Amino acid sequence: MKLYACLPLVTLLVACSPVATEEVFSNNFDSEPWGPYTSEDLQDYWGVNTTKDLYGAVEIVSDPDSSGVQKNAMRVFYAADNYGKRGGSGAQWPVRFSGHDELYLAYDVYFEDDAEFVKGGKLPRLQSTGWKGNPGVPADGTERWTAGLMWREGGKLVSYVYHADMAGIYGDVRGWDDGAGGQVYFQPGKWHRIEIRVVMNTPGVLDGRMQGWFDGKLAFDSSEFMWRMPGGEGLDIGEFLFETFYGGGNSDWAPSTDQH
Repeated sequence: MKLYACLPLVTLLVACSPVATEEVFSNNFDSEPWGPYTSEDLQDYWGVNTTKDLYGAVEIVSDPDSSGVQKNAMRVFYAADNYGKRGGSGAQWPVRFSGHDELYLAYDVYFEDDAEFVKGGKLPRLQSTGWKGNPGVPADGTERWTAGLMWREGGKLVSYVYHADMAGIYGDVRGWDDGAGGQVYFQPGKWHRIEIRVVMNTPGVLDGRMQGWFDGKLAFDSSEFMWRMPGGEGLDIGEFLFETFYGGGNSDWAPSTDQH
């Protein structure tokens, strides 16, 4: 997992490579011991000052893929018949940093062979500093925004975005399309690379951007998101939120068996 702050003149992903950027945060879990994650681990490895109990839902394990692409991996538990962050299911914590107007994020995701995608769930994302989760409360461009990601039915990858021009009270959903095979899907039993670039807009002007790459191929590119409006000049990219759970807001989103 890597988070980069792009330099002021950078406009393309290739220029946002580690060669031309400031690294804000990086963690590949290889130096971390196997076993359950604790609040002390969050402090030691993520710089997150918390007494939060993860209820055994998060642990470090060896690579679940027989190819051994990764050495270690972080495994998150999702309990059968549960949705949201309840019953020792799912996890959430923020990594905060000084605000930026442009950031690039990359991480790898693996769904096990018997994955139940059901209706969908949340994935780690970039967002404004001090984001307060208020599902069903639209963003107005002055106090918060989020460049969310979700998996949906069948493993679809979509953006789930709260911004000032959103159409309804919940985040706007936009599918990722690689331009060759159409909508992109997570495949169970396979590592996938997700890369995201967010560029903040001039308040009130649609000159910002969100881009996404799936396994190295551009699959999302949009300038339709109004991250900030006049009065929201102080909004920036100030948090990486490690967040993953099934949901949705009711049991229709819950898996029927334990998942990882």
